[in-house]
Amino acid sequence: MKKIMCIFVFIMSLSFFNFSFAKNIVVSEDLVGNPKAEITLTWAALPHYSLSNPYQQRADYLFEAAERFAKKNPEVKILPTLLTGDVATQVMKLLQQQNLGKTPDIVQIDSFYLPVFKDKLQNLNKYITRTEFDDFLPYVKKGIVDKDGNIKAIWFTTDVRVLFYRKDLIKTPPTTWDELITVAKNISKKYRMTGFLFPAGRGEGTSICNFPYFWAQGGKLVDEKGRPVFNLGPNRKYMINVLDFIKRLVDEGVSPRRVVNIKSESDVNGDVIGNNVAMFIGGNWQIKQLSEVMGEEEFAKKWDIAPLPQFKKGMKATSVGGWTWGITTDDPKKQAAAIRFITTLYFGKEGMAGWTKNAGYLPTRKSVYKEFSYYSENPWMEKLLKIAEDGYVRPGYPIYPTISTEFQVAIANVIEGKQSPEEALNNAWAEVMKKYNEIK
Repeated sequence: MKKIMCIFVFIMSLSFFNFSFAKNIVVSEDLVGNPKAEITLTWAALPHYSLSNPYQQRADYLFEAAERFAKKNPEVKILPTLLTGDVATQVMKLLQQQNLGKTPDIVQIDSFYLPVFKDKLQNLNKYITRTEFDDFLPYVKKGIVDKDGNIKAIWFTTDVRVLFYRKDLIKTPPTTWDELITVAKNISKKYRMTGFLFPAGRGEGTSICNFPYFWAQGGKLVDEKGRPVFNLGPNRKYMINVLDFIKRLVDEGVSPRRVVNIKSESDVNGDVIGNNVAMFIGGNWQIKQLSEVMGEEEFAKKWDIAPLPQFKKGMKATSVGGWTWGITTDDPKKQAAAIRFITTLYFGKEGMAGWTKNAGYLPTRKSVYKEFSYYSENPWMEKLLKIAEDGYVRPGYPIYPTISTEFQVAIANVIEGKQSPEEALNNAWAEVMKKYNEIK
């Protein structure tokens, strides 16, 4: 009897402890959990993925999910910080923090930068089950492991680039570059609006939206060893074709020169909302963004999506990407807590379905598409996944960031008339090979 009473007292004291912690839970942009919690985790995320979210629907979801986590994990508190600036700046900042031993415990990393960080992130093998790993899309499974097969990150969103077009103005979307130019000219003349917009500024959006033109022709940026080859053999012709096409878009009035100020896909949202553009290259998440502002019915009445137009009929390619979470702390308790946090908000089936639905991204787990009606019954999803079948992942080699940057410079120089496509490509190649010879 005495033993039973001791157990009862212990259970009651534990319950009181949890209740005491739970009633002091804070969920804000600066803190998630009880301020006196034993385990402290630092969490670095982009604003659009964080509790400082500018989109109300995303913020509502994340606050609710964070509160659920905090109540179930009263011994853990999360200290959020924001990643700012463009992707390249974020990466440099994180690397500097790593060198100083100040990297956040949980950090958001663009999937194409994973190769730079894999040796700096903790192995997650014991936290991700075989069933969960096999549930990832094929290119995601390949992207999150290191050369020894260790899981180094959780890839929690993916995306795809498509041609958005005004279906109320354009009966059949263009499938080739020539068709795009013809359609855009007719629309501009008839309705006095911009025919076609796309990212051409100094940002990764420019690379990820324009590389599909190169890939669709059969082009390769690097060989199987990671050596740049985009200016060798037929690849040179493919790349010049791309730069020629981009030059035509501006020279023939299809696209304005201000595209050099468009750094990311969502930068065109203002033109879309203002009825100033007939076609643009965008990401799947913009369906959600624009529907929230314009209204779902209004957006669906005006806009539709199609594969990106290519050099010739029959050529197909698009870009797929997404974001990952990496864990840097070597403390097992912190690692386990970090996984529970990520699972609740982003990675578990419910978490991934909730986040991607509210944020407008695509899940990376196959089961989410099958088990949640938002995806299985959503007409947009069927079209997006069909286009994504021809998706290409940016090459995961250390030289890629330099290739991307120089490609952006080449596009801007061609649009602004500073260099011919051939000159721009030659300069890009010289800069890339200079960097490659330094790091190889």
